[in-house]
Amino acid sequence: MMRIVRVSASHSFNVDIALYSLKYQLSLAMTLGSLRYDKLFDYSVNLVDEKAKVLVKKYYDELHGEVNKRIIKRNRKRQLEGKFIYPYFMPQWLTNSIQT
Repeated sequence: MMRIVRVSASHSFNVDIALYSLKYQLSLAMTLGSLRYDKLFDYSVNLVDEKAKVLVKKYYDELHGEVNKRIIKRNRKRQLEGKFIYPYFMPQWLTNSIQT
């Protein structure tokens, strides 16, 4: 049995088709959003300017090295204290731009 909602005298709305479409679109967006094509600051090898290369590489190394270690340590402590952690701001999950 289809659920039809009358919007106006001349238009009706099929709820089942709308829900299916919404589920499909959300599923597609979540799938695409889970793909990572790059990491934040991983483009230093593509730069022409040597000063820019050094600067971007410096921040990439710092972010994926010392900062990453600090976040892991802090998350372990928070988890032991029964607090929530938010792993999505870990450097390996951050991209240079949005993907979806």
